Amino acid sequence: EWATSRDLDYGSGVYDNGYGPGRRIAVTHRRQMVFVKPDYFVVVDTLTGEGVHTIESLYHLNHDEAEIEEGAARSVDPGTSNVVIAAAPLEGLSLRLAKGELTPEVQGFIPFERWRPSRSLPQTAAPAHGKREVPTLIYTLQAPLPARLAYVIAPYPAGRRLEVACRLLPTEGPGTAVQVSWPDGRQHTLLIGEPGQRVACGALSTERRLAVHDTSGPVPRLLAEL
Repeated sequence: EWATSRDLDYGSGVYDNGYGPGRRIAVTHRRQMVFVKPDYFVVVDTLTGEGVHTIESLYHLNHDEAEIEEGAARSVDPGTSNVVIAAAPLEGLSLRLAKGELTPEVQGFIPFERWRPSRSLPQTAAPAHGKREVPTLIYTLQAPLPARLAYVIAPYPAGRRLEVACRLLPTEGPGTAVQVSWPDGRQHTLLIGEPGQRVACGALSTERRLAVHDTSGPVPRLLAEL
């Protein structure tokens, strides 16, 4: 599913062909992605099924270096734009960085056609396997299903350092509410639902696919909807 407007982009997709040996683990994964133009993205992963499962969410960064902060990670390449990714806090959610790992499994690479030497080691030749080592964020959560995870992704230009956070809020109706906040006090609340079905979070509600409100002050203000 795809929808776009001057202020917002929305995309979603579903994988329901099973996981594990023989694809016998019956779990459905729906990913929804929102671009609040021109500043940031919100990603929501919803997993449905039965039982307790280990959930991994990976983000391969097209950068040379990255660092982990509390609940978040960012690329830290000098002299170029960077990106910060912050997860909504959940009990038991962990984060680690992988880069160029070969054991116990191959992780932290991007394909050959995107290989280039590291900015810190410009004379490096392409390795025999043709892959480039990149910092890869691995979020892991062991939880009963259904489960929902949310992330905010915000790029920023060279010479700056951006701080951002997000959290999931309780809702009424079929949908998700994600609050995105910045240290200067700005705050947005996104309601992500199904067209024609009401989803509410406190005083906010919508029957649209997506609504973004500025909730920085005492009176919420609708910024955009789709």
